[in-house]
Amino acid sequence: MICPTCGKVIPEKIQVQTKNGIKTRVGYDLAHYPTTWAERAENMKSSGMKYTRKDVLDCYNSNVRCQCPECNQKHIFEGIREILQMANKNIGEQILSHYEKYLGNYADASVFAGSKESYPIQALKFANVLDGLKTFATLGF
Repeated sequence: MICPTCGKVIPEKIQVQTKNGIKTRVGYDLAHYPTTWAERAENMKSSGMKYTRKDVLDCYNSNVRCQCPECNQKHIFEGIREILQMANKNIGEQILSHYEKYLGNYADASVFAGSKESYPIQALKFANVLDGLKTFATLGF
């Protein structure tokens, strides 16, 4: 099985450290998609309707997909709906698309290149995210 967001192979089983020692579990997590659980819960709360426990559980258990634990638990691709479906965009462009969705268009960008052994980092400046403040986000691989 391949993670739909990062493209890595998901193993059938993995070892995880728990408070009770190392445990073996399935290699994938179930991720809410295309809307996050937070988005669904907010929609239910703001609808003004009364929901039963069954309604909430049905909503929670619907529209899920397998994802590697790293992508799911870190929420790194939430909000980027087109990952690996947009063959004409690279991952940097997809992350920029995600930033611009939540922060607006970027106002400036600077690239910082280290040695030949390191990857460059791009710092993006977003204006008008919060009154009187500038917000910076970095892209680096």
